[in-house]
Amino acid sequence: MKKLIISTLLATLTAAPALAGPLGDAYHRQQVSIGKGLVNGSLSPAEAIRLEQRAQRIKHEWQFLRATGGGLGPFERM
Repeated sequence: MKKLIISTLLATLTAAPALAGPLGDAYHRQQVSIGKGLVNGSLSPAEAIRLEQRAQRIKHEWQFLRATGGGLGPFERM
């Protein structure tokens, strides 16, 4: 199980360069930190999964806001 989680996290490291700028840098640093925590035992697999899911939610929100211009729509302005 631990090897599967580590390999999944390492796979996301290769996708991290798709994000540009400060958020991409922070995302990459967090992925490295999670991977190191799993390897040295300071993070449990459950904690790593929780952190990875949170990072994915932030990444998806950032991508959505970037694609839509990040502003409020007409219905949201009311």
